[in-house]
Amino acid sequence: GQRSIALGDLREEPWLLPCVGGTCPDSNVVLNACRDAGFEPDVYLDSDDYPALQGMAAAGVGVALIPALATATVRGDVVVRPVRGRAPERRILAAVRAGERDALVDETLEALRTAARAMLSAQPLAA
Repeated sequence: GQRSIALGDLREEPWLLPCVGGTCPDSNVVLNACRDAGFEPDVYLDSDDYPALQGMAAAGVGVALIPALATATVRGDVVVRPVRGRAPERRILAAVRAGERDALVDETLEALRTAARAMLSAQPLAA
């Protein structure tokens, strides 16, 4: 399997944050995970585009913590490793209109549930 990495081992690296301005829930997950590991990340840049973050990591600009959902297509020049210890978590919710729903909405929600169950064994990864 892949060698895991502790976030604390990356304390001296420049960090690439998801979400411009670092104010979205994904950025908060990264910031809080780093703080829980005992350091404040040195944020070099941010982007709301996970493939762009992979490109920046591949170019040696910095390191990024990306969710498993964003690793469906990982560049060949990016090293992806599981996070050692307590892995950061985020919640993803589906919002639908209250009241009667049609079959397509129900099918979509069931597809999302199926995909989520399939990913439960995946760990968040560091790039």
